[in-house]
Amino acid sequence: MSNLSVRGLDPETLAALKSLATREGASVNATVVRLLEHGLGTGPSKPRLRRHHDLDALAGIWSEEDAEAFDAAIAPFETIDPDLWK
Repeated sequence: MSNLSVRGLDPETLAALKSLATREGASVNATVVRLLEHGLGTGPSKPRLRRHHDLDALAGIWSEEDAEAFDAAIAPFETIDPDLWK
């Protein structure tokens, strides 16, 4: 594999690359390689695994009342029937 130095990146582009790499859980180098391969159409035929964050907006938004209502709703499922375990 060859090495390549990229000069002349403006701070905004570099920040965008670092941000994208962080979101993808990859290094900046791996992100640049992926972007180049994709742009040139030379990447792997199978798409790489993508991390989805579709439910992030929902995490941690329950109120105390919501949590109590949920706990009350699932309480019957937490009861063990001893006859079933004989």
